Amino acid sequence: MLSHKLVSDLQQLTLPQLRIIAIKCGILNKGNKLELAQRILQEISKTRLINNNFTPHRILSIDVGIRNLAFSSIIAPSIIIEDFNLIHHKPFVVDGWDKLSIESKKIDNKIIKKAYNPSKFSFLAYQLAKSLLKKFKPQTILIERQRCRTRGKNVVQEWIIKINIFENMLHSIFRCFKEEMIWNDQEADILSIDPAKISSFWFEKNNILMKNFPINHNLPMPIDSKDKKPSYLSKTSTLRSKKEKIEIINSWLKAGSIFDFRNTQITAKDFISKKKEKDKLKIDDLADSLLQGISWIIWEQNKWILKQKLQHNKPLYDFF
Repeated sequence: MLSHKLVSDLQQLTLPQLRIIAIKCGILNKGNKLELAQRILQEISKTRLINNNFTPHRILSIDVGIRNLAFSSIIAPSIIIEDFNLIHHKPFVVDGWDKLSIESKKIDNKIIKKAYNPSKFSFLAYQLAKSLLKKFKPQTILIERQRCRTRGKNVVQEWIIKINIFENMLHSIFRCFKEEMIWNDQEADILSIDPAKISSFWFEKNNILMKNFPINHNLPMPIDSKDKKPSYLSKTSTLRSKKEKIEIINSWLKAGSIFDFRNTQITAKDFISKKKEKDKLKIDDLADSLLQGISWIIWEQNKWILKQKLQHNKPLYDFF
């Protein structure tokens, strides 16, 4: 049950303040003050990432596509939580970062081109889900939610329908693996991530700037920009554009101390140079998958911090 006192405490904040808290925790920020306060408390009651066992948490982040499906496997390090004002980090371990084409996958050792009929398409989804689960052993799987419309038009393009079908197949297969104990992890969870939340999360119009955010985290300002706002947080940026997402990841990779790449198909050097094996590397999907994973990690940490501050009657100025 929600504490009436905590609901009351949150309702003392203004609606814009509640919305900023929701954005910083990856929570839907729509509704009136009571609805927002109740939703925030419901969400922070089930933080997934932080525990008392100091065990790393494995995340598989997937940007769904047919010709360009990208994924990243991230291990969030154990966190010292004796003092919630001092959260320290080792580098994020990235033990998988790659993209692939579903169209070039094989069934019975034969490459199937444009296998959009349900029987072949579902088997390709099964093969992919099984191989990713076996290789990376994630505890949380993040799947980017796909759009259903294009610029408000009444007609839904065929490629959007195909990606939506594949997205739903992946959700169903991972859910079956969990329910049938094939994915036998006590913390197993599959989450659908709305890309609009990630855009809001890094967007300047919500007063979220890198110089004071993420809360208590060691993600840096972009190189050589300590005294100015990052260029990707300009007022005209929507952060749904590919350029800004790539620039965010680029700034992190150039810092050199945030990620520890282990046996990944794509490395930091590949991403920055945009080349791999003499071919031009399409990096926007790779950026999406990694940014989605890191954003979720920060959301979970911020939920835990918010929960601790509310329970101990601490001020919430860090969130504004």
